[in-house]
Amino acid sequence: MNDQSADNSSPSQGVSGNRGQVIRERYHLERLIATGGMGSVWLARDRRVGDYVAIKLLSRQLLHSKEARGRFVCEAIAASQLRSRFVVRVYDAGETDDDVPFLVMELLSGETLEDRIFRDHRLNLEETVRFTVQIARALTHAHRRGIVHRDLKPANVFLHCAPPFASDVAIAKVLDFGIAKVKGKAASSHISHDGSVLGTPQYMSPEQVRGLPNVDQRADLYALGMVVFTMLTGRSAFEAEGLGDWALKICTYPLPNLNEHSTGHPAMLGVWFSRACARDPECRFQHAQDFAMALHLAAGFEGPLEQHLGGGGSSINSERPEPASFEFERHSELPTLRFIPRADD
Repeated sequence: MNDQSADNSSPSQGVSGNRGQVIRERYHLERLIATGGMGSVWLARDRRVGDYVAIKLLSRQLLHSKEARGRFVCEAIAASQLRSRFVVRVYDAGETDDDVPFLVMELLSGETLEDRIFRDHRLNLEETVRFTVQIARALTHAHRRGIVHRDLKPANVFLHCAPPFASDVAIAKVLDFGIAKVKGKAASSHISHDGSVLGTPQYMSPEQVRGLPNVDQRADLYALGMVVFTMLTGRSAFEAEGLGDWALKICTYPLPNLNEHSTGHPAMLGVWFSRACARDPECRFQHAQDFAMALHLAAGFEGPLEQHLGGGGSSINSERPEPASFEFERHSELPTLRFIPRADD
């Protein structure tokens, strides 16, 4: 959660939380950071350890919504199983004394990927590959635990840069597992109470936009492929109005040619995108690590994927011939930060 926004006014009607409120005799709300459709995010101090955290509170307008409360529970359940530096950390969850659900989260500094694309229009190839490999590492970590995000998009990726480092050493962190599918738990529907499909149409896979029940990790990889298209081109792969139009184009129209919309990049990127976002899940990359390694090679990089896992630049070999096929390798999860145990993989 971002600590860069300023709170210059008192919270508006419907916003949960008040400046100075103490939750569970531990978390002291100091400043409203952001508000959205689901709720509000506050800067808070953990009085037990003296650290700053971000606290997400469900909007008062949604307190009687079983669906909204369920998303908070789902996010807490998913987050409790994830120990990756590329996933935003959730440290605590519960309800306030007045029955408002809350999540205590890692305090982040920076901006969302959506904000970055809006500001710069598009990202260069090196940044695109770096952030994509990091997001893929987060997905690998989640998928191994039977968790499918189901709402991956630029707004749900945060480019975190811990002060005092510059923005060019930012790392990507995946946010909001509120509609995630969690193995071993009662399957949370990706259809809302009013019959609409939960998620963001621009990044939904064909099986998800059709509301099919067997959505798996390959839907996340399709979404990440669409995010890569947006990073490199500054636009969505499909343009539509309304869910019906989106569904028609996603399910029936041919994929756009990435190379036609993003010039100056290796031709193999177009081949990679065609597989990453194939309409048939069986024709896509089946695992996030294969997805990432294929992008790494198609973009002309040398060396292991680990070079993309920290901030800063990587080395592209512009003289290297483009591969005719992709070879994949297995990589382990990096240890996480702060008070959380090391990752299992």
